[in-house]
Amino acid sequence: MSVLLSKIQDLENSMATQLSSEKSKSKHVVMEDEEMKTQLESARGLIEKLVFENEKLIEKVNNLNGEVTTTDDPMVTNSEADDETSATETTDDRIIESMKKI
Repeated sequence: MSVLLSKIQDLENSMATQLSSEKSKSKHVVMEDEEMKTQLESARGLIEKLVFENEKLIEKVNNLNGEVTTTDDPMVTNSEADDETSATETTDDRIIESMKKI
């Protein structure tokens, strides 16, 4: 009978050890989960910021492209360019002239 009681005691101790180990693993998983949530929130904020900045840059590029297209059009006159050069002068010619002044 004492042998059976000893085996029962060993099994109970073994179960308690396993249960403690499982609880420890569970706590570790929960901590990792919380850390991942924090990292995801941080990444989400960074992504939103980058998307916003990208939209602003695209808008600037489009505006600048419109300005370049307008100044390259020989039918559009630039009053400053008219003072110094002809209206049909190309952008390359204007760049060369600007560099000569430097």
